[in-house]
Formats: sequence, C-alpha cells, structure tokens
Amino acid sequence: MKLDISIIIPVYNSSALLSGLVNEIKSAFSKDRFEIIFIDDCSTDNSWDLIEQLKQEQKDIPIQAIRLNKNFGQHNAILCGLRFSNADHVITMDDDMEILPSEMVKVYTIAKQDQLDLVYASYQKKYDSFIRNALTSYFHFWAKITSGKKREKGSGYRVISKRMIEEIKNHQSEIFFIDEIITWYTSRIKYVKVQENPHKLIKSRYSIRKLFNTSLGLILLSYLFPIRSVSIIGGLIALVNFLIGIYFMYKKFLLKIPVEGYTSLIVSILFSTGIILLFIGVLAEYINKILRVSSKAPNYFIDKKI
Repeated sequence: MKLDISIIIPVYNSSALLSGLVNEIKSAFSKDRFEIIFIDDCSTDNSWDLIEQLKQEQKDIPIQAIRLNKNFGQHNAILCGLRFSNADHVITMDDDMEILPSEMVKVYTIAKQDQLDLVYASYQKKYDSFIRNALTSYFHFWAKITSGKKREKGSGYRVISKRMIEEIKNHQSEIFFIDEIITWYTSRIKYVKVQENPHKLIKSRYSIRKLFNTSLGLILLSYLFPIRSVSIIGGLIALVNFLIGIYFMYKKFLLKIPVEGYTSLIVSILFSTGIILLFIGVLAEYINKILRVSSKAPNYFIDKKI
C-alpha cells in the first residue's frame, strides 16, 4: 500500500506517554494513509516492551519498531527511521507530546499544498532553568551564524518532502544534524505557528551537556566557520601584539624611557597561551571528527527490528 506519511518518533524513556501518543496520532491522521516508525534510542525503562505491545495491539495501523544498540542521539535516530520510510512525506515528532499530532496536521497540510521541502512547527519553547535558557540561546546563536537566520526557529517537529528524504538517506558522515544538512540542498523552508501542549507530562530530556554537545556538533558541521574564526581572532591578536611591541620599542629606543611592567608581561603571556590552547582544541576536535569519518564510525547500530 502506498503511504502518504511516515511518522518517525525517536523514543527515550517515555513509556508513560506512548499509548496516548499513538491514540492521538490515529485520531489526528485518520484521513491519511500513514505509518508510525518508533526508534527506541536504547531506553533504560520499559519503553521497548510497550512498543512491542502497541505493535501487537494496533492491528489497524502499520507500526515499525527499531531498537538501537546504544544511545546515538535524536538526530541519528531520525536518520535510522528515514532509511526505513517509503512515504511521500515524513513527519518527525518528539515522544514528549510537547506538540499534539492535531497541530502537526496543519503543518503537513501546508507542506503538501505549497510543495515545500521542509516545514517546521514553530512554537515558543519554555525552560525554567537559567542555565538551560542560556545554553539554548547559545545553541540558537550558533545555528544562526552557521545556517542563516531561518534555522534559528527550527524544532524537532517537522515535515520533510520525499526528495529531501532521498538525499538525507545517502548521507554518510558521522556528524549528522538533519536541519543543517537539509539547508545544503534547499531554501524551500517554512515555519508554521502551532500551539504548545499545555498538559505535557514530562520535561525536556535535553540535558545541559547534550545542549552543549549539540551546539558543538553544529559548529563543526559548518566546516569553514570555526577555522575562519580562529584565523581572524589569531590575526587580530597578532596585530594588537605587534602594535604594542612597536609602541614599547618606540618608548625604549627613541624616547629613552625605561620599559617596566612584569605584571603586564605575565598577563600577556598567559592570555596568549590561553588563546593558543583554544585554537589547538578547535583543531583537535576537527582531527577527531576526521578520524571518526575516515574510520567509518556508524551513525547508529540496530539491535532489534520488529
């Protein structure tokens, strides 16, 4: 049977929500031919057992279920799901029901009518933690720098066209960030305002460490930006140091003024050393990614499929 939609849901420790989520999807997309693809990203609760139970109970809708061998992250889980999809459109949804499937129907309708490659469900994400808010802003800043202004408003709730799916399926790099990769191929992207679910039951599972690592991965995925930043910063520091050196040489040799300043010398050395170590760290990250790509590190590894 030809399918209109594959709904891909990365799952991580969300057993309390899965039954309700499936019922919401069935109600919202009752007029469409769809399938659900669950990607269990190595949950530590009984999410996989519940997915198996749902597949047995929900005989009226096609359900594919895949369990990964370890936690590979949300974007790699989505990549796995995309490679098992043959529908005309893919809808990606988080497992936390932050946006209800009924809201995603609006997003899908616009994507299909306007023949767009990527449509985001745009909403105001709210966090309570100051640190989490700061890191989310940090992530959005780098997304804006590396991918342009539009990428800043993206979310995990999106609709992707079939032709973009085929391009993404061929992606081989160990670094995988779905929103960045799609912008390599198209500018036919739109944002549709939706309402956030006021009764969501769990908070975001994106820890501070995951937010930071996601931002770092996006920065490295932009390839040229970090290297150019290092070159520009290094050049500016070299220019400032050169001008300072000229100034002190002018004082010593032309004005015959003794040049003192042990403290300023130490501060200058420590600052320059810190910048050098930062640059070495950036290069080390690139070397690490190059080695992982050259050794063909997998984006994911499937433990079970039903």
